[in-house]
Amino acid sequence: AAVLRLASLGRPGELVFDEIFYARDACWYVIGNQDACGISDLVSRAHPPLGKWLIGSGIAAFGFDPFGWRIAAALAGTISVALVYLLGWRLLRGVTNPSAASIGAAVGAGLLAIDLLHLVHSRIAMLDVFITLFVIGAVAAIVIDRDRAREVVRLAWWRRLALGRP
Repeated sequence: AAVLRLASLGRPGELVFDEIFYARDACWYVIGNQDACGISDLVSRAHPPLGKWLIGSGIAAFGFDPFGWRIAAALAGTISVALVYLLGWRLLRGVTNPSAASIGAAVGAGLLAIDLLHLVHSRIAMLDVFITLFVIGAVAAIVIDRDRAREVVRLAWWRRLALGRP
């Protein structure tokens, strides 16, 4: 997943599609210099700023260039593939044997790794891949919580009152 997403990440060498909004806003957030970003004010206020701040972290680390504004999305796409593997393994481990759970999780993660839409969104500075990462993480947290709920009956009475949650 990382090889597909990071190879030639700086091409094309200019802003593409909606990067004109998100990369420039991210530059404005982290640099704040209208000369460096090519804007005098935020380009778009339509979305919450978390994704723009994540794009801005790459700009802060690598500069306002194509690699800098795309690296955060590439990392988010790679992490989401790893999370799909962990989520698939967690879901399948109780249903089948451990090796089959590992194979099933690897197939799911592999399919996401080569999915063209996910690949494209992981290589451009847009917000879609961050939403995907957060949704996969939320589902993984729900599955972990579901598995913990099964262990509540073995806890002390005072921990059962809190449903086993810290």
